[in-house]
Amino acid sequence: MSEGTITQLGPATTVRFYRLVVLIVPLILLVGVYLGSGLTERSVLLGLVALSFVFFVLLLDSVWKARSAGMGTDVAIRAIKKTYAQDLLPAFICSNDGEIVWQNERALERSVKAKRVAEFFEPYLPNPTSVVSRIARETLTQGGFQEKLSGMSADVEIYVQQHAQQQLWRCNIEKHSPIIEQPEGAMLAVGKKGTVLFMNQAARTLIGERVKSLDRVFFTNVPLDGQVQTLQTTRGTIKASVEVQRVQGDRSQIFVTPVADEQRTQTKALKDLPIPLLFIDEQGLINEANTAALTLLGYSDLSDKTLSDVFL
Repeated sequence: MSEGTITQLGPATTVRFYRLVVLIVPLILLVGVYLGSGLTERSVLLGLVALSFVFFVLLLDSVWKARSAGMGTDVAIRAIKKTYAQDLLPAFICSNDGEIVWQNERALERSVKAKRVAEFFEPYLPNPTSVVSRIARETLTQGGFQEKLSGMSADVEIYVQQHAQQQLWRCNIEKHSPIIEQPEGAMLAVGKKGTVLFMNQAARTLIGERVKSLDRVFFTNVPLDGQVQTLQTTRGTIKASVEVQRVQGDRSQIFVTPVADEQRTQTKALKDLPIPLLFIDEQGLINEANTAALTLLGYSDLSDKTLSDVFL
């Protein structure tokens, strides 16, 4: 269905200040004339009756216009429902705080149980509550708003119009290739501006938590393909090789594989040997000694000692 423009309906611009002036100015003039020229009480009473009549007429006018505005809004909402009931795109009417009051067949096909707009977008967008709240505020301020978002499993185009105290939401959801779970490696799916759209279980285990932005993982906020980089985790920093694969548009998948500390691994293996071994640096200081050496020499720790300290 082609995009249609629906005139935004709402109460007319208020004229309360004008009506207040209409009532107060004659009253002031009446009191002033009465005090200055000595009008009779009967004349003043007649003036007050006339002002009361004017006030009553203005009150009836306000009630009628408010009722007409409400009826006009109801007519417009019914027109929207009729127009978008068979729309090829999901469409729904909601309150300004995101509670769905009506949705067309396409929206029901995608999410029957959704009671709020954020619930509808949960399968497609990261942190949908925050996204929907922001778009609703922009729509309330501007009268209309649209935005294209890249999500975990689809690209979502959202169109919103303000109609009185309700909003009309429409969306175009284009699913892209599903993210392939890599059980043997940690993988992060990343969108525009470094937003983390998805982390597989291996990545969550490696990092220690679900992160929303790359700057929480990479110190430089830039993953370098084919490089070994330092990653931040909840348990400290680790070294990992990084592989970056472009998927579609601004989306990419980042695979990280922890790199073993070869020196530490070698040291651990040598410490378990039954042969006494000492690890000495260029200055002649003993950095470490394996269990067999400590037992033979009768020490519990030889760190930072020299050979002369031990054998002389």
